[in-house]
Amino acid sequence: MAVGFFCVPKKFETQEMKGYKCLDQQVYKNGEFSLVPIRMEDRYDIMRWRNEQIYHLRQKEPLTEAQQDRYFEEVVSKLFDQEEPDQILFSFLEGEQLIGHGGLVHIHWEDKNAEVSFLQAENESLNGWKPFLELLDQVAFDDIQLRKIYTYAFDLRPALYPILKNIGFRKEAELNNHIMFRKSLINVVIHSKLNDRLGFSKRKLTMGDAELLYEWINDNEVRQQSLNNETISWSTHLNWLWRKLYIELTPIFLYTFMGEPIGMLRLDSEPNNTLKKINYLVAPSARGRGFGFKIITDVMNFPSFSSYKFLAEVKVDNIASNKIFKKLGFLLNTNNVSGLNVWIK
Repeated sequence: MAVGFFCVPKKFETQEMKGYKCLDQQVYKNGEFSLVPIRMEDRYDIMRWRNEQIYHLRQKEPLTEAQQDRYFEEVVSKLFDQEEPDQILFSFLEGEQLIGHGGLVHIHWEDKNAEVSFLQAENESLNGWKPFLELLDQVAFDDIQLRKIYTYAFDLRPALYPILKNIGFRKEAELNNHIMFRKSLINVVIHSKLNDRLGFSKRKLTMGDAELLYEWINDNEVRQQSLNNETISWSTHLNWLWRKLYIELTPIFLYTFMGEPIGMLRLDSEPNNTLKKINYLVAPSARGRGFGFKIITDVMNFPSFSSYKFLAEVKVDNIASNKIFKKLGFLLNTNNVSGLNVWIK
């Protein structure tokens, strides 16, 4: 997942490293970890790491110090002053110690996507990936507002995949028998992460959304997790939606991401009118991407609902939804009442 190599000409060794013109900030910190613009004094450590791990890099042969110096002089040193460089490279530090390097490469500014590059010393565990990617997330999504970042990796380190999944990456593709490795063809695995701070929005649901909602509520998984498992007829759905919107004045929101409808949330009033019952669903095409958590969080943070308490009734075997409400700090008020967990916050 690391491409390119880094160097610095000897004539620049005593000069201070520049910052990137394309970035609003230059140092990104999270506790003891930080990303700083690639430092010239790190070039030979990086070269050594690359040569030790050439087996999983797109690098044909070991690098020399002369190649490192020439690359920095001809390529890397010119990145800092470009409005739209094709790569943004960092030294990754724990405290003051260099523990890795990488950044965004193959940046496509028009399509707003880039590949992730990262490399550590060979004897380092994979633990550095999580803080590195969390910091790079700030660079890619908050600073230059890319829509997508992705990893392109030879299928040699499967232990990395759970780490990527844990921080929001999902497997997008697997290219079978794609790369020759030690005289055998191996797969390439691509994981990607979308910018959920860009293009995530909600609006009030209307009768014009009736058909879309009808498809969602009759999805097999939705029906299985509902109190009523029966398929809902079109006429029943229309009557129900009209009553909710125009008689009961129930708040119902339709959520979209990058223009794609991804889910719905409804807040039903309980008799005392100070408790709102959360009913939500994620579109079948948007499952497994963390949208359920984001949808519920968004509504709970909405100013006009700040004075309410929230309630959710979830089937005991609905593992995903139960995890969401537990993670959001809801308390399990009643367990296994008619097969339901009752969550209150």
